[in-house]
Amino acid sequence: MKISFWEKITGLNKDELNLGEIDLIDGSQEQEEDFFNQLEKKSSPLNEKEKELMERPWMEDEGQLTVDVYQTPNEVVIQSTIAGIKKKDLNIDIEKDFITIKGERKTENAEKAEYLHQECFWGKFSRSIVLPQEIDPKQIKTSLKNGVLTVFLPKIKTSSEKKPRK
Repeated sequence: MKISFWEKITGLNKDELNLGEIDLIDGSQEQEEDFFNQLEKKSSPLNEKEKELMERPWMEDEGQLTVDVYQTPNEVVIQSTIAGIKKKDLNIDIEKDFITIKGERKTENAEKAEYLHQECFWGKFSRSIVLPQEIDPKQIKTSLKNGVLTVFLPKIKTSSEKKPRK
């Protein structure tokens, strides 16, 4: 038994779709819309999470931080320029080998103004970084000076790095 193109992509046969003969190449716009409307009715109902995703705007604009990451013998250091950010609008999540910096740069006149030229990013931003080795999340230190965020992440010494006892 030969399977049609539509049966392959929908998993339903022509009888289940109850569409009759529709030639989408030479068909009218109404026929095409009718085909897809009927196909949608025949497909399985969306669960609540899928419906929620479909109803939300697909993607809100989100900026990505630029960062410098370097290491010393004892720590990994991350620096990022985040001018205009209040501490309460900044969140840093840290695991042993992963860090995520999230925040929001707010402006009061963004909706009111008619921009002639805009290069600054206003809104939510985030950046996730895989760290080169495990760090101690309980010992981190942060600094926010002159619009530069610096995160100091102490390295966890591995057993091969620990000095033997005498």
